Amino acid sequence: MKIGTKIRALRKQKGLTILQLATAIDSDVGNISRLERNIQGYSESTLTKIAAGLGVTGGRLFSHIL
Repeated sequence: MKIGTKIRALRKQKGLTILQLATAIDSDVGNISRLERNIQGYSESTLTKIAAGLGVTGGRLFSHIL
């Protein structure tokens, strides 16, 4: 599973919209959408913010990613 797919699954599991996640991490909805669709790359700081916004550890984002 790619990181964007994992982020989308976790976001939906938490019951968050893209807008809610983007607002929580002070990002743009388009950036989150592109990241979730695996068309945009990501930085370590972005992943750290996303993990915090989702209430998970950074390690959980990378668990079971192939």
